[in-house]
Amino acid sequence: MGSCTTSVNSESVSNFASAAEIVCAYASNHNDFPFTELNVNSGCPSSKAVSRGFGADLMRLSSTSHTRALLSETVRRVGSRVDVTLKCRIGCVEQYRNGRPRGGEDARMGYEGLRSYVADAVSAGVKKVILHSRICVLNGFSTGKNRTVPPLLYDVTSRVVRDFPDVEIVLNGGVNSLEMCESVLGGSHLGGSNEDEIWGWKEGESDLSTFRPKGVMVGRWAYNDVAGMWDADGRFYGKVNRDPTFRTVLDEYVEHCEGLEGERTRKMDALPNIVKPMHNIFCGVKGNKQYKQALDEAVKVWAKKEGGDRGGIREILEGVLDQGHISVDVLEGRISEQRKRT
Repeated sequence: MGSCTTSVNSESVSNFASAAEIVCAYASNHNDFPFTELNVNSGCPSSKAVSRGFGADLMRLSSTSHTRALLSETVRRVGSRVDVTLKCRIGCVEQYRNGRPRGGEDARMGYEGLRSYVADAVSAGVKKVILHSRICVLNGFSTGKNRTVPPLLYDVTSRVVRDFPDVEIVLNGGVNSLEMCESVLGGSHLGGSNEDEIWGWKEGESDLSTFRPKGVMVGRWAYNDVAGMWDADGRFYGKVNRDPTFRTVLDEYVEHCEGLEGERTRKMDALPNIVKPMHNIFCGVKGNKQYKQALDEAVKVWAKKEGGDRGGIREILEGVLDQGHISVDVLEGRISEQRKRT
């Protein structure tokens, strides 16, 4: 791993930190907008992010000083009010051709490259790192390929846990059930891959099972299978699971949305996004596909209407459920019982 002289875009750093200040100020003035951390995502592989100098572009060797300055300035301005955290990949390469990654002079490959990146973040004041256990291909890969083609190297995350015992390391990537969360946090599913060498990693150490991440990020799976999280409180936080019905969860979500700044939730640019989380609540349930199609169509019809008679999220949902794609037994039944059948 060679050294790399980098520069700092002072305007970009200042703008980012100023945006963080605006978010914190907004949160302090709105009791319904609480948050405990502000995350800097340096792992997003989308071409839009990389081409505009954010996301995984921040992991390039040539971005080292800039990324460190961005984190440091953000921590300086808002670190007393909120935790500034970092999300990243285990490395980055320029391209992937003929079944092999092509590093390039600006690539960050191998464990020492990752270790120095995390060390820079810690020195800037970051105390929590969310580590997606894949390398990112910066050019020529869709975001979908970047989530599937580079192998998951969980043992690399364990090595970071070992070397940064005072940092909260959270594992991300490929975790798609609460059972797997338990396995990862318990030391399982932390093996290497037979593709380690191809992707620039030497063979993993024989036993890293005692160096376990302090958390697991399951954002994409939790979004795609909302009801799969029903017993997370009991499994991980020692709380009594509510075990509600689907109807109860939907009613509570609608009430929550209706309380978000009143008429704002009825605006055309807001309501479709508010409806999205309801798409995946019936994952694995008979009639789910038809329900999602009906929900999409209802939003389209709503968007074409004008004036105050369009209704809102409650009217949309009730109209879709009245079509009967999801049976009454499912709607009124306990989520735990339905999960046993899926």
